Amino acid sequence: MYREDVDFRLWWLLLAHPPCPPLYLSFLLYATMERMARELSPTLEEQQKWGLISWPYLQARIVKKWGNVIRYDFESLYSGEESDYFHTAAMPGDGSLIRLRVTLPGDSRKLYYQRVTDPDPESDFSSWTYLSIYNVITVASCAYEGNVAQFYINSSKKIYWRESADNGASWGAWTLRTTTATTSITGFDATYKPNGDLCFIYFDNDTLYLQQRLSSVWQAKVSHGTQLDNATGCSIYYYEDWNIVATRGAADAVKSVNTCIYGDGERQALETWSDWETAISRGTTEPYNYYAPSVRRPDTTRLYFVESFTQEENLNHIWYSHMPPSAHFDEVAWLEPVPTEPQTIYGLAFTQGGSYAWLTNANKVYRAPAAEDALVLTARLLEVDSRDYPDIYKGSLKVVIDNTGGWYNDFDRLGQQLEVGIGYKTSEGDEYSLVPCRWITKFKLVAPPWYPLRMIYPRGVTGTLKIETEDAWTFLYRYRTRRTLSWSADEKSVKELLQFFIARCGLDFDVISQSDAIQNFKPAFTVNSGTSYRTAIKRLLKMVPDQLVFRDAGVLLRNPTTEEAVDWTYHTTFGTALLIFRGKYGKTAQDPNRAEIWGDTFMKMGTNWPQVTMVRDRLSRVTSPDYPDLTRAGERAEAELRRAEILTGGESEMNAPINCGLEPWDILEITDINAGVSALRRRVLRIKSYWNARHWSYQQVIKLGDD
Repeated sequence: MYREDVDFRLWWLLLAHPPCPPLYLSFLLYATMERMARELSPTLEEQQKWGLISWPYLQARIVKKWGNVIRYDFESLYSGEESDYFHTAAMPGDGSLIRLRVTLPGDSRKLYYQRVTDPDPESDFSSWTYLSIYNVITVASCAYEGNVAQFYINSSKKIYWRESADNGASWGAWTLRTTTATTSITGFDATYKPNGDLCFIYFDNDTLYLQQRLSSVWQAKVSHGTQLDNATGCSIYYYEDWNIVATRGAADAVKSVNTCIYGDGERQALETWSDWETAISRGTTEPYNYYAPSVRRPDTTRLYFVESFTQEENLNHIWYSHMPPSAHFDEVAWLEPVPTEPQTIYGLAFTQGGSYAWLTNANKVYRAPAAEDALVLTARLLEVDSRDYPDIYKGSLKVVIDNTGGWYNDFDRLGQQLEVGIGYKTSEGDEYSLVPCRWITKFKLVAPPWYPLRMIYPRGVTGTLKIETEDAWTFLYRYRTRRTLSWSADEKSVKELLQFFIARCGLDFDVISQSDAIQNFKPAFTVNSGTSYRTAIKRLLKMVPDQLVFRDAGVLLRNPTTEEAVDWTYHTTFGTALLIFRGKYGKTAQDPNRAEIWGDTFMKMGTNWPQVTMVRDRLSRVTSPDYPDLTRAGERAEAELRRAEILTGGESEMNAPINCGLEPWDILEITDINAGVSALRRRVLRIKSYWNARHWSYQQVIKLGDD
């Protein structure tokens, strides 16, 4: 009798492809793996040794994320008749939306207040309360849990504030807090620290001022020692320290979004200022300006600001950026800004509470779900094709989903993150490891062919959804520099430059291992306007031996040295180690095998003498960037030869059952008895992982280089 819990096709595959003659004597042999590049559970690590007769498990889902950051899709809830002028918004713990707005100078700059409890599409956002306060220059507010604080600055150069401890249901009296030097106020914002401390900032004549309330006691006002010329706005939030974003710009002057930190002792020394850093900028003659930043950190640091185009057609679109989740504010790692549809010169106030994020100004309210909105595809997964080819800067992921019941007829998930896990059923349950995340750029609803050609479809399937994606390399290619980017020598290391470009794609950056060269070499580096970020990264990677590994939705740095331990052991003897179906293992002449690195007054040569003796010299002559000394030049020479050794030194390939933890640049030790290979050391260059439910094909094709 046929048993559905036994896959006889896997046993047929074992008989059809016997790994080696001593298979049936080898079950007593057991060798543990020496080291794993990616950590797997002990049960999954053990199970995949028996992958040929193990039951596959694959997991797939789609989430509304980019680089593990939830994507906000805002919808308009309100568009009213209020005049667009200065405005602020905050959301305390009960989810109330609390706003202040100032009327135009022609209406005496009156101050109005609004509190909307449980805001939703049916709420009345047009009802405001006049606070009998006028001649207001600008306003600020913030909230944390049940506390809400509101501030305003008036034309008498006075800053007033009030606070609520019950989510804005009741308020203390307006109290004079301090005074300003002038009425030239060009930015104002406030934020809470989770312990209840409070801080507000403002620009007065291009000088940034800050005042804290610590343990319920207001401290002396402090100012940044360096003016930010032509300042147009500022915003602040607390995470590790007091983090500040400012905008500036004027005709024939610098236009930029800048950042600084006032230290709370975490990343910046207590009660000290960091220098101003430039996050985003335009040339002095470009017809742009920046205004009205609003920065908060509900999950990661998110920023909204106005980019104003000042030629004949005046555009004042809101632009958006964020920092990768693990980035620290002082790393100045920002997503390349993305334009949004709303336009207003006074900006939008960003806040979040509960399950929604909010953008508001005086006459508009926008709302976006702040959830990943996961769509799980695991139960209907028919086919997975994952390819990771970093040696040619390319990758892809395609999946095919059963849509027989029309479950996905309304599928519309373009731009969202596809997460696929490959694994096995183990004694601990279903276990898997994610392949690198990809982002959906194409999908098709597919009808099957007529019978009998329909037999190529899995049994019972009469319609499918095919999803295609692009990887981080492709997105880096699609991102183009908006202007020429330039760093002088000794300004940033190669590692810091790589982090800048990777963050511009919205991805986290971390380190497995790194060379001295990538940390210490600080080249003069210029990227012309219109150049893809992928091109810039390729240029940087040529300067060092290090390589990039894409893991989950982030990017890792790895230095593939000859001293690394073996990551995975493969053998044709079943159960001894990870199994090999078949393989071919070669050796090729390296290109280049000699490198010359030229400086102004020296030349450093690196040579693989055995290769030169065998095939004559194949030269790589490097004349840029400028190398300051023989040490840095020697590192580049070593990098040229090391890269050639890995990429062109060993032309090898093998087929094997799925290894859930395998990544590019991993080191394999291979014993293929049928091919006459024993303890061969090779490094992974490319991985194709494939699953097909119809044919029960669950394997990897692995391209290998030398080590």
